[in-house]
Amino acid sequence: MPEILRSSCDNGTTCPTIHRADDGAFIVQGYQTASHGTVRIPVWLATEWDSPARRHGDDLLVAGQLVTDPSILAYLDLPVGEAAVIVRPADVPALGVSSC
Repeated sequence: MPEILRSSCDNGTTCPTIHRADDGAFIVQGYQTASHGTVRIPVWLATEWDSPARRHGDDLLVAGQLVTDPSILAYLDLPVGEAAVIVRPADVPALGVSSC
């Protein structure tokens, strides 16, 4: 099962969160956007990924493959208005576990 790397809430499951999947990919849970395969997360959650191209006000737009695996979706238990995308480590700077 995915490991929580960073989260914007105490329980790590009902708000923007970055998980590391078993294969090393990042699973980014965030707010849905009008663009399929793109979620919105607070910048402070992944400052390493911050760039003008990804910025949307105080948020980052993170694009990836939309999560459709039933077991991962069950684990994430996404609330209404959120989605999750898979981002390959080669596509973004590395992240470590954070207390934020």
